[in-house]
Parts: sequence; structure tokens; C-alpha cells
Amino acid sequence: MTPDVSVVIPVWNGEAFIKDAVGSALGQEGVTVDVIVVDDASTDRTVEVVTAIADVRVRIIRHTRNAGPGAARNTAFAQATGRWLAVLDADDTMEPDRLRHLVDLADSAGVTIVADNLRLMPSGAPMFGPEFFPRDGILHLEDLVASERLFVKRWTLGYLKPLFARDFVLSNAMSYRTDIQIGEDFIFLADCLASSARMCVDPVPRYNYSVREGSISSRTAQSHVNQMLRAQSAFEDRHHLRPEWQSALAKRRAGLEAAAAYLTIVDHVKARRFGSAFAAAIAHPRGALLLRLPIRARLRRLRGRP
Repeated sequence: MTPDVSVVIPVWNGEAFIKDAVGSALGQEGVTVDVIVVDDASTDRTVEVVTAIADVRVRIIRHTRNAGPGAARNTAFAQATGRWLAVLDADDTMEPDRLRHLVDLADSAGVTIVADNLRLMPSGAPMFGPEFFPRDGILHLEDLVASERLFVKRWTLGYLKPLFARDFVLSNAMSYRTDIQIGEDFIFLADCLASSARMCVDPVPRYNYSVREGSISSRTAQSHVNQMLRAQSAFEDRHHLRPEWQSALAKRRAGLEAAAAYLTIVDHVKARRFGSAFAAAIAHPRGALLLRLPIRARLRRLRGRP
């Protein structure tokens, strides 16, 4: 029987938490599910832990080399049979009523993508306040793009973990970019919305998002920002952009370029190239703003001042 939802879990070296993620998917109430775990060439006991789960609804696909979460999701999407595709990170969990609630919401709203708020763990606080969500519950591309404020807002709507209608994904040949380490979720969702997908969102959190120090999403490097800029350029080339999209994307690009300049300044400060740091700041149109970021505190520490 075709399941209502195929839950897709990419994992790399997740032996400590993968069992909880799979368990939360299998524990969904009121919907039929299958679970596709894509092991991205783990070097720990991840495969053994998943294999030991005695449930016919779970299957594991193994990558022979590490290719990143985007490639792992693409692998799973190609093998999924559910009417809906749900993405679940290997260190996260879902409340038991989450998928039933989202499927019902999507069906009643007649949309091809549906998502809910996220609950930060272990604090239990919602990731987004109500101001992040449109009043009518329909999220447009310009809303998604406008939320992307690197170094201004810690959380953006690109962090959402949506359900995608499988027929839409297949008919539009949607796939995750595999050449970026941060922001592949944002670009995939943006591609969907630019390809006539309709999306609704629920401000109630039923997805438990684990905040772990050292995760790649908790730290941003110069190379990541450059990848995001290239990915945006490619996105703009792929789509005929409406004026409201162009405006939002231009602001996002300016923010990314400012972030790149900021990280360049930080690199100079770390290497004690203070003259180069100030030169880089002066060269940027928003240099004064950049110098008001945490660079001043770093300079004082390096110079032995309180």
C-alpha cells in the first residue's frame, strides 16, 4: 500500500541520535509512513543502529562516499513512494500528531508544500514568533527571501522542514543542490515556490529542532557565503523573476555581500592584519556598520584590552 508520507532522513555519523529520529517517524499517529534513511558514508555505528530497528517500514540506503545532505535527500526522493515527502534531520524528532496535522492542513488548503514552526531543543522555545508567518498562512517566495538576513537574524524561514507533494517534486524534476554546504534547503524551497508551488505554514511548533554546538549550520565561513552567492546567481538565471522577487533577492544579495566582507575583515583581525582589516571595511559601502559588529571586541581582546 502506498504510504501517506515518506519520511526522508539523511545521516552522517549519527549513531547517538538516529534511533530517536526514526522512532519519532514510526510513531506518527493517523497516517501511514515509510522511513528512508540515507547513510552518507558514516564511519561510526549508524548503519548497525538503523539495521537493528525491527520494522518493515524502515529501509536504509548507503552512500559509498560522503556527498552531503542535499545529495542524500535526492537519493531518498528518487526511491520514495509516499504521497508526501517529509524531510527530517537525523538529530531531530517530530511530535506524534505532526504529519497527520500537516497532511490535513495541506489537503484543506489545496497546497503542494506545507510546514510548521520548529521547537528549539533543549530549551523548548519556538524558533519563530508569530510575526514571521503571513496572516493568511500562505508563504510566498518574497516572504522566504526577505527572512534571509545573515548575521542579522539567527533563524530564517529556510530552516523550515516542509512536506512536499511527491507528484509536484517529480513532475518538476526538483532536486537539492549538492555543491553547497549551507543553504541548500533555502534554494530547494525557493526553486519550488518559483515553479508555481503553493505553500502554507502553521505557527504551532510540532518539529523538535536540536541545537548542537559545532553543527555546520551554527557556523558560517567565507566559503559558505560564496557558495550561497553562486547558488543565488544560478537561481536567478533559472527563473523568470517577478518584480517583488527581484527586490527581495537584491536585498538578500546585498546582505550576503556584506557578510562576505565582514568575514574577510574577521580573517584579517584573527591574523593581526589590522591595517588590511580597516582597508577592507573602508572599501565596503557599509564599512562603518561592519565595524560595529563584534570586530571591535575582538580587536580589544587581541590588543590585551578589557
